Parts: sequence; C-alpha cells; structure tokens
Amino acid sequence: MIRREQGADWLIVSQVDHARLAAELAQVWRHSIASSWGISELLFHAVLKHDDGWRAWETGLEIDPANGIPRDFTEMPMDVASGIWTSSIETCATEHPLAGIWVSRHFCYLAQHSLSSRADNAADVSAARRFLAEQEQSQQQLRSVSLQDVTAREFANLSELGVRFLRLFDGLSLWLCCAERSETSEIQCDGQSARFIPYADARIVIDPYVLTKQPLTLAVPARRIAARAYADNKDLRAAIDASPVEELSWTFTAHDLS
Repeated sequence: MIRREQGADWLIVSQVDHARLAAELAQVWRHSIASSWGISELLFHAVLKHDDGWRAWETGLEIDPANGIPRDFTEMPMDVASGIWTSSIETCATEHPLAGIWVSRHFCYLAQHSLSSRADNAADVSAARRFLAEQEQSQQQLRSVSLQDVTAREFANLSELGVRFLRLFDGLSLWLCCAERSETSEIQCDGQSARFIPYADARIVIDPYVLTKQPLTLAVPARRIAARAYADNKDLRAAIDASPVEELSWTFTAHDLS
C-alpha cells in the first residue's frame, strides 16, 4: 500500500495498481533491446505481476500499532514484507522461470538494502537474511529450468536485462504515485537518457520523448482518508471503505502545453 500525503489527507494507492501503471509505461516505451531479444511480452507480464503478493494483504490493511498510522509499503515489518515478496515471486515464476528470477532479484535488492537501513532492528535483519537465503536456492532452481531453453550466456544477458527493466518501471511508477513531484527525474534506459519534467496539473514533459504515444494520459485509483491516527485496523478499513474513489492521473507530452 502506498500512503501519499495530500494536504490534510492521505491518498491510499494499491501496490497492484502501481504495478499496473508500471506495466502500462513499459508497454508504451520505445524498447530496442527488449524487442531484439523477443521478451517484451514476458517483461510486461513480470512488471504487471511483480506486486501481486500484496493482493491478499491489501484486503485487510494494517496500522502501525505504535502510532495508529496506516503502514506504507516502506514501513512493513520484514517478516511480513518477505512473505508478500515470496508470493509475488511464485506468481511470476508460474508464468516463466525468467520472470520469477527477475522479480526475485528485484526483491533481493530491497532485502539486501534493509540489512543496513534496518540494522538496529534484529527481527527485520533476521527476516531479511532468511529471505535472501531462501531466494538464493529458488533462483538456482529457476536457473536450472531456464537453461533447458537458453545457453548460460543468453541466460545471464536475459537475467540482467529483465531485472534492469523491472527496476526502471517500478521506480518510475513509484515516482509518480508516492508524491506530487516538482523536481525533474532523469531516466536511463537502453543507453538513452530522458528527463521527466513535472509541471502543474500533473503534466509531465519528457525530453527527449521516449514513449510511442503522445500525448498520453495514465491513471491509478486512490482512496482519500484523513491523515490521523486510527484506533485499529477495523477503524482504518471503515475509513477507506467510506471514502470515494479518486483518480491520480498524469499526462505525458514532448512539450509544455501551457
């Protein structure tokens, strides 16, 4: 779950909807390397499904019992987060072992980072190490299956390509969903560099333009709730269920339309 500050409120965005936005961006990106390897559809699937493990958790949602604030995805206890990640990895691996490897490596990167960022939390560090050990074995098994279809060199190239693309679109979607932006973001992909320049009214100028459609508007649904401490998970769920669905949208263009 993404908890986005919006004045005196929070906008609650589903991880599944964030992943869908990431996949929509991937589908309209001017790929060259991905197309040449013939893995575009598998890449799109991995990006779309990489957060599917959140589906079950988001039906309940949770507050942090220490302060009553709804847990953002960056604030999850590592034992809970790692279970969600594992579910996402298994979902993608059923489609293709490479997709499972991409998503596994993506979350292993996050788990590895948590070893330092949460070094003062012994339970989180222990859960992260356990997850990394489990995924090392899982990746070895998925690699063995993949090598039935491709050479070791092809596998290494595809593994790197896929996880790099997943991180790109995951990061770009989070940049859009997590906050209203005012600073330019520079994106690197396929040896190209593009600047994403935010303007008023959710307009994003891309220079140079790297999408296949222009202008392009994309959106995710969000729920607006009061930015306050909630008594318990039931109180939070009631507030979300009572809130109307809003839309966070962005229009991408090659030029400032003002």
